[in-house]
Amino acid sequence: MDPDAAWHMLESWLGQRFEIDGIFYGVYPVGAFTTDFPLVMERGIIKMTYAEDFLAALNGNPLVDDRVSELVLSTARPCFWHHDDILAGATEKQLKRAELDARYGMDVGVSVPLLTPSGRVCGGFGLRHRGQDAAVFDRMMDAGISDLVRLLHAFESLFRGPYARQCFGLSTQEVRVLTYIAGGMAIAQTGWEIQLSPKTVEAYLASVRRKTRSRSTAEAVAKAIFFQII
Repeated sequence: MDPDAAWHMLESWLGQRFEIDGIFYGVYPVGAFTTDFPLVMERGIIKMTYAEDFLAALNGNPLVDDRVSELVLSTARPCFWHHDDILAGATEKQLKRAELDARYGMDVGVSVPLLTPSGRVCGGFGLRHRGQDAAVFDRMMDAGISDLVRLLHAFESLFRGPYARQCFGLSTQEVRVLTYIAGGMAIAQTGWEIQLSPKTVEAYLASVRRKTRSRSTAEAVAKAIFFQII
């Protein structure tokens, strides 16, 4: 499915079912998702529909000094932005960030982690409630949080690969070359299989490394597998 069409379907379902009007989606190679959130933004693939003025106030990084993101990472469970216990133990910077969230109407919603099969957090969704009414949103979540989590994981399993390929700008031939290399073929053998010279295969791999911000072909392969490109 085209990733843009899939995203619009998700927006429509979330809006109708849970009155969601702002979405953050991010997925990151396991090991990159740490509390060093600028690094996460750099290494992951991100899509957001939060208000532009809110994002501008955060220099485009909604994870910075965010207590909820920190809790999602440490607990691997959904966290509600507006629950009283969220700010227990928060740092001074996180408290200031919470004040900014409230100022921009971003203090009622939920963040849902994405997990690897082994249970490690590898990303997540942040969902803003349109009405910013905590009582209304909590009632919706009481009745539908399980459905929400299942839907987000099902959507993400279909969305990640096409969207990652779109974000990285990989061509069909680049993906094809990387798939052969990931399967254990040498450069010369890969070239023979797809009728390219070894030099051309090397050029494709160099392009893949650059586009995926990888320091080696092995890292590019690992990212391509993680992001479900190959």
